Amino acid sequence: MSEIKYGQIEIENTLLLVCDIQQIFKDKIHNFENLVYNVKNMINVAKILDIKIVVSEQYPKVFGNTIDEIKNILPEHTSIIEKKKFSMVNDSLLELINKEKIKSVILLGIESHICILQTSLELKSLGIDVHIMEEGISSQNKKDKDSALKRMLQSSIFITMFESLTFQLLKTSSHCKFKEIIKIIKEY
Repeated sequence: MSEIKYGQIEIENTLLLVCDIQQIFKDKIHNFENLVYNVKNMINVAKILDIKIVVSEQYPKVFGNTIDEIKNILPEHTSIIEKKKFSMVNDSLLELINKEKIKSVILLGIESHICILQTSLELKSLGIDVHIMEEGISSQNKKDKDSALKRMLQSSIFITMFESLTFQLLKTSSHCKFKEIIKIIKEY
């Protein structure tokens, strides 16, 4: 009998992945400004909770770097992975996952039906729980995002929302960082 996973997520063994939110995609991605707003909120929560963050850039020589709005709020020691492969999973990410004993990943970014989908499936195949913050992903076309979400659900990827995910990480209003986090949620 296989172990049933219920999507529990713990601060101490979670990693935040931010995929390919680059300058060239700014005018191409559906609802880009809203996506950036939501990603920034999750980054701010991760910083308060000391959750490690890894950012990827798809072929930055051609597509440019992570947009300044995101780059400027990242913690100083954030790993930035340059990639040509669509999935974010590479040797350095796997090394970090093993070193930090990561069990869960929060995955945000673009494009839902390409890089987000391939990253989530690859991580899931490695036994990592993947949590997709629905308002933190997008594609050029909404239908591509919708299709990707269906595909991820079929593969037991957890689809969630910012507020739900944040409270799931906190677990209780007596958490020592609750008051800092609630300010972000109230502004959301």
